Amino acid sequence: MTIVPTTKISYAKATAVFEAAAADGLDCRCVDEPEADIAAGVRQWSSRYAVVGVHPFVGAIYEAMPRGGVLARFGVGYDNIDLDKATAAGIIVTNTPGVLSHAVAEFTIYLLLSIANGEIFHGSSGQSFEWQPVLRPAELRGKTLVVAGCGAIGNRVARTAALGLRMNVVGVEVCDFDEEAFKTQYGYSRIVREFDEVADAADYVTLHVPSLPATRHFIDASRLQAMKPGAWLINTARGPVVDEVALYDALAARTIGGAAVDVYAAEPYVPAADGKDLRTLPNIIMTPHVGSATPETCVAMAQRALQNVKLAMAESYGQMDIVNPAVLEEIGQG
Repeated sequence: MTIVPTTKISYAKATAVFEAAAADGLDCRCVDEPEADIAAGVRQWSSRYAVVGVHPFVGAIYEAMPRGGVLARFGVGYDNIDLDKATAAGIIVTNTPGVLSHAVAEFTIYLLLSIANGEIFHGSSGQSFEWQPVLRPAELRGKTLVVAGCGAIGNRVARTAALGLRMNVVGVEVCDFDEEAFKTQYGYSRIVREFDEVADAADYVTLHVPSLPATRHFIDASRLQAMKPGAWLINTARGPVVDEVALYDALAARTIGGAAVDVYAAEPYVPAADGKDLRTLPNIIMTPHVGSATPETCVAMAQRALQNVKLAMAESYGQMDIVNPAVLEEIGQG
């Protein structure tokens, strides 16, 4: 039986899948989230594989895991992994692309509808049996939604907003794309390469860009200032793409109308600066990184993560969802 240390949060989201892995010879054992605990588990059980979540991995795991080992991300992306250190240590990093696109897009639309229906302002009146009917803030039909990042999630959001809610959807994408095909398939009215071209036209901005050095603080003070006063920002991408101090200042000063945020620079959320606690503001919706946390998606992510482990055991590297392919040369498998 191969022991696979698995973070508790990941295990809890798809327990049945991790338990069933025993039939394939994988003994998935819960460990706490901090890197030191996962590294300790790897050493204690002489493990070559581990299933990990979104907590940062900065050093200990790369010293604990043997060359040719696998850090199997339970989720998409790898911004919490130091790919240079992993590659240098001969450790393969995998993730689970594609399986969470629908869930995150659906959650983004939920946040958009919550904003438009005034949930933040009168969501509790029915629960307290108070009859206080007020005007809903807006209809979405005809409003402009700017989708920053026209990948799998952004395009799903665009199609739902354009074809289902009859919004004017404008895309922002720096990678090469077929603009006419995107317009036809996803309902964009146009697609630009620079956010600043359309910032002042947006009633709502939704972020779907990856967390990379180039996208750190993609939304900063200047871009918040460029948005119209009543506009809302939605972030279901990654926390670091927004400057949270600048966001606090913009919300407090009503430079923008509000924000709906599911991801944060530090998780669990910690204010980015003293006196800048987003939780104290009345014009923000905050959720605890649950955009992809549906039963269906969690099962799919667990299955994909364990499949990557099994493929590594069989040395079927070409079928794995590897995010640092250079590691194969480092361990002599290139």
